[in-house]
Amino acid sequence: MDSNQNEIDFLAGLTLELSDSIKNRTYTPSKEFDEDLIEFEKFKDSFIFAPIENNGQDEEVVGPTLEELEALCLGVFGFEENHEEIVEEAPASFEPAVPSFFTTYEDVQTFDIDFKMPDEDEEVLNVEVELEFEDHNEQEIVEQVVEAFVEEEPFIDIVLDTTAPLEMPGIAYNVLVGASTFCVKALCLKDLSRFEINDSVNSRLKLEEGDEPHFFVTNTWERAEVLVDQIANRRFTKHEDMICNIGDPGFSWWLEKRSNGLSVYFKSYKVNRVDEAIRLGPIGDVQVALMRLSKLGKVFKNFFPVSEFSCDENALHFATSFENQEAMNNLITLFERGEFLFNLNQFPDDKEAHTLFLYLQELSDVRAWWLEIDEIANS
Repeated sequence: MDSNQNEIDFLAGLTLELSDSIKNRTYTPSKEFDEDLIEFEKFKDSFIFAPIENNGQDEEVVGPTLEELEALCLGVFGFEENHEEIVEEAPASFEPAVPSFFTTYEDVQTFDIDFKMPDEDEEVLNVEVELEFEDHNEQEIVEQVVEAFVEEEPFIDIVLDTTAPLEMPGIAYNVLVGASTFCVKALCLKDLSRFEINDSVNSRLKLEEGDEPHFFVTNTWERAEVLVDQIANRRFTKHEDMICNIGDPGFSWWLEKRSNGLSVYFKSYKVNRVDEAIRLGPIGDVQVALMRLSKLGKVFKNFFPVSEFSCDENALHFATSFENQEAMNNLITLFERGEFLFNLNQFPDDKEAHTLFLYLQELSDVRAWWLEIDEIANS
């Protein structure tokens, strides 16, 4: 009986001891709990609870450990048991490579890649750009823009790779020469660099076995079309000045140049004209020329004072009061050698002037091509 009573007392003691232990671990004085909770509310916003990205670092982002969570609970709810065993102090020099669970928001704000432009004595950043251009004018414009940019940003060096072949529009042609006449067969091509001889080309250009065509480069494919329409598939005499006369004026324009002006005759105007004038060839349609060149005096008065101007179906007469004036010399060079020395920005900014500018370009192209054709026909 005494033995049973002892066992009951022993179990009752254990129960009371366990009950006290549960009370001590579950409840805290209301005042202490409230103070800890207030303290927790103060600093809880300083923690980052969302997943943290790597931010470009190599170290693996590690979340809070079980010990860290227990330490947080101990700090908030007042648990003191085995605190030394759970929390280990970090070295004084310890700096996390990446934000962790306990990194404050202020620290995260400054956690970024430090990027700066190199100093003057540091290596310049080289950028290579490979571009393809429609024509040489477009390439020059891009090069000027890049040059201006590099001047503004001295630490950036942009290298344009212009080795890629540009499209080269132009004309493939063959001059069929007879005893006293000749004829031009021609093809317009968008890219002369990709031209290949085949049966179709041989047939259209009338090439004999072993022959190769001649080539003439233009700025655009459309300009090549205009030239071909003007010259190709027509028969011309080799010695026009000897065969044609006033009754049969022939096909060529004629140039008389002076120190202060020029005269361009659209048809034969005298016998033995070759001694006094330069044969220009069939470089334009008279009716189109009359419409376009009639604006020459009005537009060119922006270059020099005009002392003489007339334009009709027979001839253009144009002169200035100054000798060897640059713009007049450029106009003479256009007709004589087919060289175009004008820039669009020299002309007035209106439709009439722009149209004349394009027409003069067309005249220079056809004159330059005719010089090649005439040399081949008379070689």
